[in-house]
Amino acid sequence: MLTKKVNIGFVIWGVRNGFEVMLASNLSEVEFLKSDVVSDNMRQVCNTTSEIFYSIHRNQKFGVVTIYHSDAKDMVGRKAYVAISLYIPANYQFIGDVVAALNHLKNFYIQKQANSYVNMFTAQMFTEQYSTLDCEINNGFVIPGISKGYLKFNNLNEIKERFRLLDINGYQAAFFIPISASGPETQLQGYQIINEFKDTIGVLVEGYDSSKHKIIYNNEPVSKLETNFLLEVKPGIEIIFIDLINNRKQSFLRFTPNQVINLVALFPVVINKSYDFGSKDPLSFTSTQPTIKKKENKVGKILLVCGAFISIIALVVVATLGDEIVWPWNESKVAAPTGGAENVGDNGGEGNNGGVELPVNTIIQKEISYTIKDLYKKNILNPKDTNLIKEGVSKIDGIISVSFSSDLKQVRLKYDSLKIKNAFSILKNVQLKSGNGGGTGRGTGTGGGSGTSSVNTEKL
Repeated sequence: MLTKKVNIGFVIWGVRNGFEVMLASNLSEVEFLKSDVVSDNMRQVCNTTSEIFYSIHRNQKFGVVTIYHSDAKDMVGRKAYVAISLYIPANYQFIGDVVAALNHLKNFYIQKQANSYVNMFTAQMFTEQYSTLDCEINNGFVIPGISKGYLKFNNLNEIKERFRLLDINGYQAAFFIPISASGPETQLQGYQIINEFKDTIGVLVEGYDSSKHKIIYNNEPVSKLETNFLLEVKPGIEIIFIDLINNRKQSFLRFTPNQVINLVALFPVVINKSYDFGSKDPLSFTSTQPTIKKKENKVGKILLVCGAFISIIALVVVATLGDEIVWPWNESKVAAPTGGAENVGDNGGEGNNGGVELPVNTIIQKEISYTIKDLYKKNILNPKDTNLIKEGVSKIDGIISVSFSSDLKQVRLKYDSLKIKNAFSILKNVQLKSGNGGGTGRGTGTGGGSGTSSVNTEKL
C-alpha cells in the first residue's frame, strides 16, 4: 500500500488573472499534465457553463482525477476556472470517496484563495485536506485505450466507484458532466458520447484443444469447440488455463485490450518418452514416463554397486602399489541418454544418478522435436531458414546440435538440460525472413500475454 501525502499527488491549475498557469503542486512529476490533461481548450469548455464537472485521464504512468470549478472569478471579477487534479501510479486504485474529496478540495481552495493574486496556502496544508484518501495495487488494472468520450450523469453516486477504481475501460480520457449542464460537450473536440462503459474486455484464445486443455473462469469451466475464439473477461477475476497432458496450469488476473493467449506457446511441448536406440526412425520413441523412472532407478542402483566395487578395487590397488589414483571424473564429460530425466540427485535423492555426485563438467543431454508450424508462421522450411536457425541457436550456451527432418517440416534440438530450460522459446525466438511457405517467426515467451500480464505458473 502506498503512503499518503507522498504518493498521491495534487496539481491545481487553470486560468487565474487572465492567463493559464500551473498554480500549485506537491510532487515533481507534473509535466505530463501539460500534454495529457492541461489544455488550452479547457478555457472554452469551462466558459460554456457555471456548473462543476469532472474527468478521469489515464496514461501508461499515471491515473488522474480532476474537478473543474467553472464559476471562478479572478481578482478583477473576470470569469475564470480552476481545476484540481489528484493522481496516482497507473496500476493503483484509490481507497476512499474520491469524488467527495475533490469537492472538499474545491471548497477549501475557494475559502482560502478566493480571488487573491498570490497563493494563500502551502502544499502541505492542501495535502492534509485529503489525508483520508489512500491507494493500493489494482489487480484488475486495464491498460487504457485510445478513445476519448464524455458521460452525462444524474447524480454523483453513479460515478463514485468509477473514480475510486479509475475505471474508464477502453478509454484514454473521459469527462463526467451533470445532465443539467449543457455546453461543455460542444467544446470537447474529438470526444464521443459514452452511453455506458463496457465491464469486460475481449481476449483472443488460440490453439485450444478440448482433449488437451481446460479453461476455468470465475470458478466455472469454459466450454468452446473452436480452436480460436474470443473470450470476454472482467479484469480482476482469475482465469486459469490447464494443460491436461502434462499436468500444468497458468493463471491470469490482469488483461490488456485485444490480448492474445496462445496455448501452444503457453504450454511448450514436453516429450515424456525415452528414445528407442534400436529404431531406425530418428523420431521413434517408446516407453512411457513411469517406465523411464523405473529404468533410471535400476541404472542408478547398478551405478552405485559398480561404484562401490570399483572403490574396493582401487583401495586394494593403492594398498598394494601405493600409487595415486586419478578418477576419470576429473578429465571427461558424462552424457546421459537422449530423453533422460532432468532432475539430478544431490544428497542421496531419487535423481537419475541414484545419489552419486556427478562432476562439475557433467551434462545431461536431451533431444526434443517440434513441428515447424508450431514454431513459425509456415508449414515447411527452406534452406535459408535452416541456416538462420543454425546460426541463431549456435550462439546459445548449452546447445549441442540442431537438425531437420528430410521433408523440412520438423526440427530436432540436442541440448544440455542443465543449461537450457526452455528449448521451445529458443527456437521460437529465431527470426526467419519472409519467403516460401509462410510469414516471419515472432518470439513469444511463456505467458502468452504482454508484459503487463500477471502470470502464476505451477504444477498441478
